[in-house]
Amino acid sequence: MRRLLLVLLMTVAGYGQSVADELTGRSIILAGDTIKIGGQVIRLADIDAPESYQICYHANGADYLCGDESHLFLLDFIGQKQVSCTYERLDERDQPLATCFVGSANINRAMVSAGWALPEHGSKTYEVEKTAAKKAKHGMWGGKFCPPRLVRSHKCTLE
Repeated sequence: MRRLLLVLLMTVAGYGQSVADELTGRSIILAGDTIKIGGQVIRLADIDAPESYQICYHANGADYLCGDESHLFLLDFIGQKQVSCTYERLDERDQPLATCFVGSANINRAMVSAGWALPEHGSKTYEVEKTAAKKAKHGMWGGKFCPPRLVRSHKCTLE
């Protein structure tokens, strides 16, 4: 019933097509936590990647666009491989949130493990991966950064 309601809501919300529980195909990478398959925009569930304009700092203090780095990591991780996504729910903007895979590799988990995304604020999903990435200084954890949600709200505090 929940899945049927989700499909109905996505159709009414203007997605132009009925969205199945699963969607598989080649993807276009829009951001470190957003892809498009067959015209359908999908946000990766339970993660938050840096914004495209977001500035982070290497350990030596040099700045870089970590949103671009996150995007590039996801582009390299997926490449031209088929992506399979399972819908979870709609976000606050009525976009579908999904857990996506390349083969058996969980893309959402890989983004957090590589340090190019954080677990969504308040979520316990991917906390183990976050802790390991932080300890190993992967991705953004190799220097200082603001959590993406604070960048969006203009309340930046460096991690």
